[in-house]
Amino acid sequence: MTPKPSAPEAPAKKITKPSYKPNPKDRATVRTMTAYGIKAADVALCLGIGRTTLFKYYQPELTTSHIQANAEMASHLFKNGKRGNVTAQIFWLKTQGGWREVNRLEHSGAVGTYDLTKVSDEDLARLQSILGPLAPAGPADAGSDSGGTSAPGFVPSVEQNSVS
Repeated sequence: MTPKPSAPEAPAKKITKPSYKPNPKDRATVRTMTAYGIKAADVALCLGIGRTTLFKYYQPELTTSHIQANAEMASHLFKNGKRGNVTAQIFWLKTQGGWREVNRLEHSGAVGTYDLTKVSDEDLARLQSILGPLAPAGPADAGSDSGGTSAPGFVPSVEQNSVS
């Protein structure tokens, strides 16, 4: 006896989410939240939809609301600046006019080399006490001699420069 072929199984029912239909209230919510800088994932969460659905139905609001908010703020800032609000004027000129604050470093004193042969023994002793600890020590600075006859890292002592 041959067994009867079994009846084909019915395909499993696919569970689907209810379809989403955008409405004016949600559109205003997306516009407002996006203008405030809220992330798309958070906007979708507040609406109870996924990011894909949010982008599917609200692409124009997501791409232009922040731009429109910036334009409105710029308009208010500009009006305040025209009315004499100095803070608004400075801010506008720094961000839109290319103005910037400049920190100037002024150097006082001479820059260059000094002829220490004309310095008194007392002043040389003071310089040695100040600069002695800063002098390079050893062969690491072997090539950095400034052209004098002294060895690298050599700081002349008062006795060597004394005139008897």
